[in-house]
Amino acid sequence: MARGMTRREFVKSATVGASALLGLGDIGHAAEPIRRGGIWRCAWHVTPPTLDVHRINTGPTSIVGGMYDYLIDFRINPKSLAIELVPCLATDWQVEKGGRRYVFTLRKGVRFHDGSTFDATVAKWNLDRIRTDPKAYLKEQMGEVESVNVLDENTLAVNLKQPSGIFLYLLIPTYYAAGMVSKAFQERHGDDELARKGCGTGPFRYKHWTVDHKVTLERFPDYWQNGVDGKPLPYLDGLEENFRPMVEKAMIELRSGDLDTVIDPVEREVPTVLRDANLEYIKLPPSEWHKVTMGFNARMGPFTSHALRKAACYAIDRERINNILGFGVGRVQIYPMITKGQPGWAPEEWPDYSYNPDKAAELVKVDYPKGVTVELFHIVR
Repeated sequence: MARGMTRREFVKSATVGASALLGLGDIGHAAEPIRRGGIWRCAWHVTPPTLDVHRINTGPTSIVGGMYDYLIDFRINPKSLAIELVPCLATDWQVEKGGRRYVFTLRKGVRFHDGSTFDATVAKWNLDRIRTDPKAYLKEQMGEVESVNVLDENTLAVNLKQPSGIFLYLLIPTYYAAGMVSKAFQERHGDDELARKGCGTGPFRYKHWTVDHKVTLERFPDYWQNGVDGKPLPYLDGLEENFRPMVEKAMIELRSGDLDTVIDPVEREVPTVLRDANLEYIKLPPSEWHKVTMGFNARMGPFTSHALRKAACYAIDRERINNILGFGVGRVQIYPMITKGQPGWAPEEWPDYSYNPDKAAELVKVDYPKGVTVELFHIVR
């Protein structure tokens, strides 16, 4: 892993061979010679309900990363796995008033796919839409924003109700729903057309969408960023994201050469992939996809007992579950909603709930001296 690489850089420069298998996340990957042209054909078991990035709720996809840029991007430090914020449509930002005000300097010369210009007025419109549109995915999280002010054509100020440690991270591709949308396109065509076609400043623009089958994007010739060869990105001519609810079928297409990439492969397929010299399995830490997560209903039933919840944490043999349900491909994570490198990561300060059946038995007796029977529901989506 020679350097950090953003998710967007992968989308813009992926030349990983005719058959590459990758999972969701962010990557540092060995550099390869630059090759321009070609169509990247990937498949995922999720289909986007909309191409309006503010309203999408299915998680980050190649389509979102291809069509939209964000004020801030991020890079994964290959050694520490820390998330490092880097410029994108904002070239610089300053924190003022004790963390209650952020001033962004915006990139000049950026155009949307419809030819309209990106500037501070457009950026303000985007942030206001994200925090006020009832259908915006980040509306609740962006509720901490008090106001957005245009200082000049290329300078924007965001005022918060109180200091926030997460605000900047809401603006990066990890949260995926704060991409910059063309104000002119939305005002000219409306929300429905924006949902059907999308319109951002990203390296790829809309070409065609067959709902529940395939989204096709083509190279945007006026993209603002250059590649390492000094020529405008993207390197590819286009990309196709194919909806494959049955990942097993996608694997057949991958092996036949009809697909280049399968995102989030079925775990039982991974050992076979690793033995296939024609396929490459790429791990993308640390933005991991949580495939098996267990939780409690602490509002009613036996798990209103704090001691019983702690007992259950000690009683879960996570390694065994990973080996059986995950075929040993995944890794155990006691705290699944945060991973190494993310803000707030401090496992040395948290309880260690490693498998300990003896401690679990002791804790059960605190509120249930005769034991208790609970039901485990397994939800398959």
